[in-house]
Amino acid sequence: MTLTDWLVSILGILVIAVTLLCRPHHARCPAGWWLDGVRPSGRYDCRRVPIGDDRRDADGIVRDHSYEPPGEIDGEIYCTGGSKPIVVDERTVGCQRGGWP
Repeated sequence: MTLTDWLVSILGILVIAVTLLCRPHHARCPAGWWLDGVRPSGRYDCRRVPIGDDRRDADGIVRDHSYEPPGEIDGEIYCTGGSKPIVVDERTVGCQRGGWP
């Protein structure tokens, strides 16, 4: 083998290793964001936590004075070996075997 063959082989191995590392099996939304569920494909959305609060007016009716700031983070996890994407907590998604059908 020539030096070029060796370099191409090493580069190919590195590319495969990097692609395996870039396929996460879990993810977490940053602080100040909440998870808006996960789809069977592994896609999920993080949204900003609403700002403001609920207040009662003079009649005792709750009025929602909060608003959700603009912005969204899209992502995808990759579940292999028969595992399925699940919501772990309000900010985390992951893979689990024997999850929902």
